[in-house]
Amino acid sequence: GTIAIGSYDDKTKEKIGYYQDWYNKAMDLKGALADLQEQQKEIAAEKLDNILNHYQMRIDRLNAVIDHNSALIDLKGATGIQITESDYADSIKATESVIQELQNSHKALSEEFAAMLNAGYIVEGSEQWYEYKSELDELDVSIIETQQSLQELIDTSEGLKLNNLKYAAKNLETIASAINKEMDLREA
Repeated sequence: GTIAIGSYDDKTKEKIGYYQDWYNKAMDLKGALADLQEQQKEIAAEKLDNILNHYQMRIDRLNAVIDHNSALIDLKGATGIQITESDYADSIKATESVIQELQNSHKALSEEFAAMLNAGYIVEGSEQWYEYKSELDELDVSIIETQQSLQELIDTSEGLKLNNLKYAAKNLETIASAINKEMDLREA
């Protein structure tokens, strides 16, 4: 409501003026505080996004190494050059690093997400809450899928040993057969 300050004495009018000034300053501060809280929430979201982006750039770099190595293996196969276990070593190492980066990303995001939740910057059940819970779930799936890819690389690499042994055994059989034929001819 309004107050008709004209009916008060000068000293009271002066006090009312001071109170009005303080009230206006308090209202300005309230607005500034609300703006600051909104900025803190935005910064919190940016911090979570920065964590995701940081690790994603590292993972993308490792995936480029894996893709490059895979292309080299494909080229060897296409040109008839023998593919060996060592050809898979860089891919296996890079895939292990991807798993580590995914786990680090999950840990960093989980910790920061919990801190933001505890500080009240993110509210459980909010759009941001669901967004970052989904990000964590996607990281879990990526870890599992990458572990599966790692096992497939290891299996393929170890399968090369077996194939090379089979090839060597076949060559030995061919040589043994040739030796037997030569011995049979000499005996005859």
